[in-house]
Amino acid sequence: MHGGTSRGRLTRLAAAVALVAAIIGTGGCTPGNGRSVTDQLIDATLKIGSVPPKYAALVLAAGNTCVGVSAPLIASQIDAESAWNEQAVSPANAEGLSQFTPATWKQLGRDANNNGVNSPFDPADAIDAQARYDCQLLAQVNGYLKTGRLSGDPVDLMLASYNAGLGKVLAVGGIPSRLPAETQGYIARIHKLMETRYAVIELPPSGGVGNVAAVKEAARWIGTPYVWGGGDLEQPTGIGRDGRGPGWDCSSLTRHAIWIASGRTIQIPRVSRDQAVAGKPVPPVLSSMAPGDVIAFSIHGGGIDHVGLYAGNGTMIEAPRTGKNVDQVDLTDAYWSKLTWTVRRFM
Repeated sequence: MHGGTSRGRLTRLAAAVALVAAIIGTGGCTPGNGRSVTDQLIDATLKIGSVPPKYAALVLAAGNTCVGVSAPLIASQIDAESAWNEQAVSPANAEGLSQFTPATWKQLGRDANNNGVNSPFDPADAIDAQARYDCQLLAQVNGYLKTGRLSGDPVDLMLASYNAGLGKVLAVGGIPSRLPAETQGYIARIHKLMETRYAVIELPPSGGVGNVAAVKEAARWIGTPYVWGGGDLEQPTGIGRDGRGPGWDCSSLTRHAIWIASGRTIQIPRVSRDQAVAGKPVPPVLSSMAPGDVIAFSIHGGGIDHVGLYAGNGTMIEAPRTGKNVDQVDLTDAYWSKLTWTVRRFM
């Protein structure tokens, strides 16, 4: 059961967003005509046969609603909320697979499968609303993490907000020991269900846990402004030439992600050209790359002038250029495919 109410709606990332291949000023990081994607980060894939067959397609679709909310997480929540009972009603009057209270359903509910019914007892409607609510809460939590009002793991904070309401999570600053005991147990149960029942962790052969943590950290900043020269080891900084900020440039984002993921023990070089010759060289092909690898490019020729963080599934998280935000792009797009890649591994 969860508290809190919806304050807006996240929309899915566009399938293709044109980026201008230009650079403002000197020394910045230049993108190409990359395109946004909604592929999940490589945290986990749904274990085959783990979800009741009638719900499998709905759960998989829900896992593509936003970065950070995977199909195994959706399935684990449903298991914890209702044990897959479509008609479940809690003592607090939370209803359906995903246990929506009437007040929250009024804000989020819609006829997701166009069958003329808008109900938390309709599995398609419930799972659709659950995914959108998770994504909304995750976006709000990430915003509060950036301002320092919350601290902790963003997904755990999202789960706590789903269970107890964002207001209660904010009231304790996200400190786990100060969350209600029920909420602490809820988060632990979701983790256990993912690990033991619903998730298959699939990393490239040479990848590791630290690499995954780097991708998670970089993804936390999607939507943050690009600021040339901005960003230090700990946080985005500065004001960009477009008047926005604080933010990251391409190499400060990769440096920060590796720093945080390594437990603040690995400090890679600050600028793109130096990152491209540090660490361990990796063959520049997707089959050899692991999430968390740094990919360096020469966009204009004459030397390395851009880097990004490989995010798995053929995608990269990057801080592009002035006027743009941190984003996830498809490396199989023709623009990126034609460039020469230099790949380095730091963990």
